[in-house]
Amino acid sequence: MANINKISTYISPSRIKVSNLVGELRLPEQTNLMMKKFGVEQVAVEKEKNIDEMLVEAAKKILEPNPSIVDNIGTILVTYTFSPIYPYLYEPLMEFQKEYGLEKAQLLSVAQMNCASLNLAIEIARRSVKANSARSDVLLLIGDKIITPEMRYLNESTFSGDAAAAIYVSSDGGYNRIVSNSLYCEGKLYNSIESPESQYKWFLQSSPFGVVKVVRQALKEGKIPLDLIDCFFPSNVNTVLWNRVASMLDLPISKFYFPSLKDVGHAHNADPIINFERAQKANIVKKNHYYGLISIGIGGTFGCTVIQH
Repeated sequence: MANINKISTYISPSRIKVSNLVGELRLPEQTNLMMKKFGVEQVAVEKEKNIDEMLVEAAKKILEPNPSIVDNIGTILVTYTFSPIYPYLYEPLMEFQKEYGLEKAQLLSVAQMNCASLNLAIEIARRSVKANSARSDVLLLIGDKIITPEMRYLNESTFSGDAAAAIYVSSDGGYNRIVSNSLYCEGKLYNSIESPESQYKWFLQSSPFGVVKVVRQALKEGKIPLDLIDCFFPSNVNTVLWNRVASMLDLPISKFYFPSLKDVGHAHNADPIINFERAQKANIVKKNHYYGLISIGIGGTFGCTVIQH
């Protein structure tokens, strides 16, 4: 049995208003009205730390209060949407491994599903833990930092913020049991934002269907009826998308909890974990109840993980 035993996040304390970004990028004034409708008011902007330092900040919140888990961690699995580029033979997390006694843990990276790579990483961690070998626990590090203002705007969809998250997946603890996991890749928008306008519009229009598909697949795998899911913690795309998904699943929008969209923006793969953490702090998450982590990535990538708290 695999469990999401602990989670933590690091979110930049600095913010920039969407209206300021619209002006800086010389976007049409209607973009402000669109983002107001979409529920994005400001985004988190990291001004000092690089992406690896952000990942370490999130990991420290798990490792420092729980030093005994270090000996059980056999894999550090890192996922990004925008893969950083490093000099040959340079390993940016080596000092972090040395500081926390994680030198023996293998360091891997996965990013093949863009902003749905979170669920892919959870599936890899789940299988590793289920193997039940020595040091089979996994530390997931998730995060992205946008380098230029131009990269923050995803046309007719959302604005991106900077954040990181960490997840400790283990075979014991029973904190959040991973019940099922579903992944789906449509793959038609393989050139991402460089795709032809017609393909990009197709992606925007068809995305709710991809989300519904992975949700239903995850529920089927876990043999969990939809009405047993207390709440979904999704990617911070926009409120219009999640209203459409809620309608297609015949659910009230209150079943989708994403308060960080408003003040963090789309923090890529970290979004569901940030929203899950906020739900815990708000005492929304209840023992033995079921929840879903939903992610969506450009290109037509989708993921849903069902957990039991």
